[in-house]
Amino acid sequence: MASVTESIERAERLLGSSDPNGDYIVVKVSPKSGCCCFHCWPTAWREVNSHIAPFGPIEDKGDARVGDEPRLVLECHESGPEIVVPFLAAVTVSLSLVTAVVNLLQAILKSMEKERRLHDEVTSLHRR
Repeated sequence: MASVTESIERAERLLGSSDPNGDYIVVKVSPKSGCCCFHCWPTAWREVNSHIAPFGPIEDKGDARVGDEPRLVLECHESGPEIVVPFLAAVTVSLSLVTAVVNLLQAILKSMEKERRLHDEVTSLHRR
């Protein structure tokens, strides 16, 4: 599992800068159980990639800078997606950034729920 420090370092590389104070907001979305990688959740990640277009796509434990202003980074991990936002950006562009993060979180959660239902249906077919 990637550490928060590693996630922030990747985000800084993608953003091409770092927060002057070194502060970041990291939002982690974790499924109730199991892996949440690109291979285990292909439908969910396809939908998330569609949502973040023209940025990305994210593939195989990858990451992408999302948005021009405000900018944030979305990372795909086996333990679940992470959104990394420089704290200073969160303070200075607050309303548009909050909207961008909320919209991205909604897209992720909707796609994960749809994928989970698909997994449940396939599992129930195998049990019969």
